Amino acid sequence: KHLILIGIIIYSIYLFFNIYFLFPTSMLFLLAGIMMEIIALMKYY
Repeated sequence: KHLILIGIIIYSIYLFFNIYFLFPTSMLFLLAGIMMEIIALMKYY
């Protein structure tokens, strides 16, 4: 459950960076968030 919360936080950070900075860094945050969600779902189910 903690990993899912971390994923939500990463998505929030991604949205923040996407609004203020349109850098490739925001894409890295998005990819990190997707990876965290996949890992969280694999461990949860």
